[in-house]
Amino acid sequence: MLGVSGSGKTTLLNMLGGIDNPDTGELNVCGVSLSGASENSLAEFRKNYIGFVFQSYNLFPTLTARENLSAALEVTQRYSASECRERADHYLDLVGLTDKTGAFPAELSSGQQQRVAVARALSKDPPVFLADEPTGNLDRKTASDMWSLMHHLNQQSGSVFLIVTHDSNGARYADRVFEIEGGLLKPCISRDLELELTPGI
Repeated sequence: MLGVSGSGKTTLLNMLGGIDNPDTGELNVCGVSLSGASENSLAEFRKNYIGFVFQSYNLFPTLTARENLSAALEVTQRYSASECRERADHYLDLVGLTDKTGAFPAELSSGQQQRVAVARALSKDPPVFLADEPTGNLDRKTASDMWSLMHHLNQQSGSVFLIVTHDSNGARYADRVFEIEGGLLKPCISRDLELELTPGI
């Protein structure tokens, strides 16, 4: 998903991820109605359905890379403590951070923190993966590797990946590319869908 700054990309992601609630209208994700949902319901929705990569990473500063992933996995209540550690190590390896599992966020570069955030979201095997500029602080090769990994996992899992980016290289991995402009979500490649967004977002 593309669009100029202020067009509503992050706001749309936040609504789809159950972080922000729309003021009006109906919003359904994975068959769950999010319009007017309580905070507890939204928290349960995020736990069960959403993997989210934030622009600011949102890593716990007092936890290591492995612990950041394990903590997110423990919340799902789907894995034992040992399975959480194993999955954490596996996904950190997938993003090229095998040697950084014991590092704290302050000991990692911004690009490495970004990869930890991507690994954390992917490790939950979420039905919906939402990412806000997941390759923004990565060099060209690492960004390309990350796009390739996300594309592979998307094909493998069948999960929906919705990614906000300014990286034009990402478009070649996408099934559909959209742009938010003037309150409309317009297809740039696929021409079979145009969604009208609530005015003001």
